[in-house]
Amino acid sequence: MLQEQPLTLEHPAVQAAKARWDAREKYRSSKHNLTFEELFEYFKADCVRQTRVAELAGITRQRIHQIYNKWFRDLFEGKSGHDRRHACTLENRQVELKRAEAELFEDPFVKKIVQKARTAGCTVEAIPHDSFYGEVLRGDIIINGYLSSLHHLRKIVRLNSGNKRQYARVGTGATVVHTDMLVVHTNVTGFSERTFIVPAELVCKVYPKKSGGGITFYLPLEKLPAHNNVRPRIDWWQFEDAWHLFSPPKKPPAP
Repeated sequence: MLQEQPLTLEHPAVQAAKARWDAREKYRSSKHNLTFEELFEYFKADCVRQTRVAELAGITRQRIHQIYNKWFRDLFEGKSGHDRRHACTLENRQVELKRAEAELFEDPFVKKIVQKARTAGCTVEAIPHDSFYGEVLRGDIIINGYLSSLHHLRKIVRLNSGNKRQYARVGTGATVVHTDMLVVHTNVTGFSERTFIVPAELVCKVYPKKSGGGITFYLPLEKLPAHNNVRPRIDWWQFEDAWHLFSPPKKPPAP
């Protein structure tokens, strides 16, 4: 198998192709400006079109197509010109997705979550939203294989006028039923910043869904004893910085 070893000029299959090329060189009637080594490097890069190689070689596109098929195509797993263009497109899209991921991870809020997750030993990935245009989702990421919905809370909410306790409101969309974890970060003036890692399944079980399929719940901004012996439906404090819930890594479902 050609790809068991990196395909370089030192690869035995490439050396064998070059030996055949050199043996026929003196019989060629049409000369060109590129050596075997140069042609190999150009053909190795899927994003270098055969039209461009023909221009550099000083021969026609049809002739460079013939050279590729006869001397190089077998080295590259039989890829046709169409296959190479397709591979180039995929490569470019992956580059754009990586650029979009890096941009997302530089968002101040997302950056905090990514740093915390990585410090806890987790892997973090963006989720492609439109791979054709190289876009990623802004509100969800993958942490250790878990689909995680991100929520950044900055506003105080009082549940009623008589209650001085203050909360931050979390509102999810209907897709919460397909989410593994809710990562909620509170950053409210006058209160300590906190991060909660809450299983979405638990939230869906405890809180009723709205007409649109989403869920609304409230996180306390400070740790206080139960009010009038009324305890919250979920003990939120057990989920503060609960990064251990992402371990072990979640494996993708079997195809």
